[in-house]
Amino acid sequence: MELTVNNVVCDAEENDWLDVSYTERKYIDKPARKKAKGKFALTKGLKVLIIAVLCVAVLGTTLLIDGDFSKDVFAKVKSAYSSVLSVFDTPEQVNNVITLPVNVNLVDSVEGVSTFSGGKAILSFTNGTVTEVGENTVTVAIDEDTTITYTGLTTFFVAVGDAVQPNALLGKYDGTFTTVIAESGEVVKQVIASETQLEWQA
Repeated sequence: MELTVNNVVCDAEENDWLDVSYTERKYIDKPARKKAKGKFALTKGLKVLIIAVLCVAVLGTTLLIDGDFSKDVFAKVKSAYSSVLSVFDTPEQVNNVITLPVNVNLVDSVEGVSTFSGGKAILSFTNGTVTEVGENTVTVAIDEDTTITYTGLTTFFVAVGDAVQPNALLGKYDGTFTTVIAESGEVVKQVIASETQLEWQA
């Protein structure tokens, strides 16, 4: 009786061993990188770096040609900065949506006040006309009813009455600056801000 049990156990072990199968390994090839189609895509950081390098190059060339660094240096900086930025996508305001310049980073947006950092230069977000220059503010009229006020400037490169284009250099700031959009003199509090645009409800 014991011998029969042992035989059954051995047969079972042998059968189990014979039933073992191996699966063939499958290697997955890494997908080839897709080639960019159309316009070459640049990251935001790379755009800012290119802008900085080109501005330094323009200023260096100006210094060598003029020999006198004090001659209209700020006008040349403003012109160089704006011309370099024009190579990239131009911000625009369409149906209460503003595309932000490449040199700003959104910090937060609370009750219509949007705070930005990212450098030292404040660029106009839109077309418009400068209607007010305060102690540390510049207000630009986008249309008959809509204005955008930039607060936190330490240096100004515009005056009342100046027409500005998107990416026009308004001035400089330290740390952060804020923007407020107003419709018919009333601050718009329903502002949706993202890394790339401001959108509001009139």
